[in-house]
Amino acid sequence: MENLQRYNSATYSAGRRIRQYDSLPLPACVVKDRNDDISHITDLFGATAFKMVIKRHHQQPGYTGLLSIMSNKAAQTVEHGGYVRQSREECRVIRGRLMHRLQSVRISLKCLNGTTFVDDLYPEMICPHIKLRRSMLENRSEIRKCRECRTEYSIDFDYYDSHGRAMFFTRWKDLGPDPENEIWKQHIPLNVSDLFFVSFFQSGLSAQTSTGAQTAMGVQTQVERQSQGGEISSAFGDGNDFKFDSWLTPRNKSELLRFQEQCVAWQ
Repeated sequence: MENLQRYNSATYSAGRRIRQYDSLPLPACVVKDRNDDISHITDLFGATAFKMVIKRHHQQPGYTGLLSIMSNKAAQTVEHGGYVRQSREECRVIRGRLMHRLQSVRISLKCLNGTTFVDDLYPEMICPHIKLRRSMLENRSEIRKCRECRTEYSIDFDYYDSHGRAMFFTRWKDLGPDPENEIWKQHIPLNVSDLFFVSFFQSGLSAQTSTGAQTAMGVQTQVERQSQGGEISSAFGDGNDFKFDSWLTPRNKSELLRFQEQCVAWQ
């Protein structure tokens, strides 16, 4: 259990350093997680925890202790970039593969005029292949999936009377059987050197080169790479009757709106 904390990148983040690890060098696995930028997937665990939970699953299929640590016990509420964001994450192992679900809702601080969702929406990210802002503009209230990686997502909006509009973001990921598997690697953003190669490769393509050929070479351009989903989300019981706000309990909603009223830092 202790190793889950020691080998988690968030343990060594600014403001979250834990005294017992202050004098220790940054573990190699944490360095790799940071280089892979897996915070776009989660801050709750890294590749080492991924390996541990799959190994334990094979030994004790009914054991959920590690999974509970890699999930939120309750919704987390924070203020970020002019928004109040409430979120929770959950992990499950289905047929030997790690499944991850992120559910979040955000609403503008009450002292700001209107909710446009055009500012920084970090840490919301669909995947390396589909940009969140473009998907928001499509305004399709359904579960969609990426054709390049094992990701499904839903973007929905609701209006709370005098509190304004709230954006709900749900994302489901099949992370595969282990971090060495190609399924996991498809979720990892390209690093700087890879992006340089892609840019160089794209500049050498003729205008006649088809989008399909570029995709085959792994070029991550913003093209239509989504279709209707439902397979991965079903691992969490989210099917055709999926309700995007079902996780928002009256207590969670009350806390969200209470945080919204706190605008001291923005006045």
